[in-house]
Formats: sequence, C-alpha cells, structure tokens
Amino acid sequence: KLFFFLTIMSIYFLIAYAAITVLNLANNQRNVLKLKQKGFFKNAALLSESDYEKEENFGSMNEMIEYFQAKGDLPRVRQIEAQRNQLYGGVDNVR
Repeated sequence: KLFFFLTIMSIYFLIAYAAITVLNLANNQRNVLKLKQKGFFKNAALLSESDYEKEENFGSMNEMIEYFQAKGDLPRVRQIEAQRNQLYGGVDNVR
C-alpha cells in the first residue's frame, strides 16, 4: 500500500510540475511585456560574470590583508593592497 501511495504521489507531483512549467512558458512573454510597460525594469542593471565575483574576491583580499598584517608581513600587505586597488579601484569601490 505504501509503494502504491508513493507512486501515485510521484505521478501527481510530476503532472503538477509539468503543468506549472507549461503555464510559465505560455505566460512569460506576456507578463514581461506588462512589466516593461509599467516601468518595472527601468532601473534594472545587467550584470556580467565579473560583477558576481567582484565582491567575493574583494572580501578575500581584505581577509588576506588582515592575516598578513597580523603576521607582520607588511611587504605582502602592500602587494595585495596594490593588486586590490588595481583590480577594483580602491577600498570603497565594490558596490
């Protein structure tokens, strides 16, 4: 009985998922056009891959700077700061 119940539930969820997917595909273009007319995307910005990586890499560089400062390796700190500034234009230029 349990196997039969699980089979029926699996089939139900498969059909429900497929139906929702088909509805999304059918209505997506119309919904996007409505949102464009309302100005929903007016302030939207397209991001590139480097935009996603920027904050994470910037934070990692700051962590390395803190680590090498704690160890007293100031030449390495200056090197990482120079690389960070070259890549991202300064401390406050992440977002």
